[in-house]
Amino acid sequence: MALAERRVLHGVPPFTYEPDAGAQAIGALSAVLRFLGQTPSLHELAAVSGEALRFAYDCEDVFEPLRDLWPEDLYARAGDVYGFRGHWVVDEERKRTLRAIQACVDRGFPAIVPYFLSKPYHGFYVVSGYDLTTNRLYLVRGYRPDERPGEYLGAEIPAEWCGPVPGSVRWGTNPVFVLDTHEGPTLEPLERLRGVFERALNYARGPPLAYPRHLSAHDYSGIDLGGREAPQGLAALELLAQELVLAEPLADFALHWRLRTLLGQLAHHREAAALYLDECALTLGGELGLRLQEAGAFYRAVSSQARALSRAAWDSACEQARDADEARQLIRRSQSFVFSLRLAEAERRNLAARLGGTLFEGGWGHALVLDNEDRRRAHGRAAQALRAREEQALASVEAALALLPPPTA
Repeated sequence: MALAERRVLHGVPPFTYEPDAGAQAIGALSAVLRFLGQTPSLHELAAVSGEALRFAYDCEDVFEPLRDLWPEDLYARAGDVYGFRGHWVVDEERKRTLRAIQACVDRGFPAIVPYFLSKPYHGFYVVSGYDLTTNRLYLVRGYRPDERPGEYLGAEIPAEWCGPVPGSVRWGTNPVFVLDTHEGPTLEPLERLRGVFERALNYARGPPLAYPRHLSAHDYSGIDLGGREAPQGLAALELLAQELVLAEPLADFALHWRLRTLLGQLAHHREAAALYLDECALTLGGELGLRLQEAGAFYRAVSSQARALSRAAWDSACEQARDADEARQLIRRSQSFVFSLRLAEAERRNLAARLGGTLFEGGWGHALVLDNEDRRRAHGRAAQALRAREEQALASVEAALALLPPPTA
């Protein structure tokens, strides 16, 4: 059947941009599923796909290639649960990729593209249509609270785009996820839960994850990624604790970025895991329900501690301070080590001199860095406590897994 030159799927819903959700991969998938008539919550979708259970870390100047480093293809995992089949089209010439998008939309399914309009939104878009007569795709992306949702973005199709791909490919040229079929949910709730448990344990104890070798991934990194790996799970949390104590210097934007971004992502993910397990506990009850509640409580503790450490790496409490005196009072009540400032230069210098800190200007603006043994030890202890809560969550997950009946054939 000949492909049309223009087609738009009306009614593809917008999705909320969540800063700590990273590339918004789950938000994009939720929009597709809602269009198909399914309405899983974001936390359920994050949990069953594995998104809520991952964590990787590195002490080097790696940005988005570390943030967007998935152990598996989360869309494939979600497809097993919600009854759709799809595949990634990667590293194909532009014409073949566009034909794959056309065919997907003509089947009545939106497609998903990462990093299509790279700046300033390094995230995933939903393709709701195309118009080849004007060389445009119609896109839905995550919207912020100050933006108008629901407006399709008619974007000119570039000669080439590159971005992250969940799973072993890692990164590709002209990547797009296209749906082939949709039959609706087929996996039983207990089998769905088993998959969550198994991924939580596998990701926590899994081997390091290889970075993408794709040349464009290097554009988002300050180092050569060739042959390099990032620890995941418990090993990543141990590396994080070490860096909080030993990092030199602290006045380093790459350090602030990865602590603020990756810990924010960890907080977001583990809160999603906790919400999902809480809901399952209410449904299932009994001893299994108690173990699920226990695991959820530990994941929520991980989330809370990660949120506090993330804030310590870029504390905005002083941004509204009127002068150095007011900022100093706020700083003295905090254990953070980086404080964002909007004071005039003279006030910033006055503040740094009085507190013995270092002034710094990075990608997020002006800041004061306070580096002393007490703060480092406090943050190192907090990171070790976070790792301990993660281990407790995993122990509860393991106990819950043992209570499940044998898997069905």
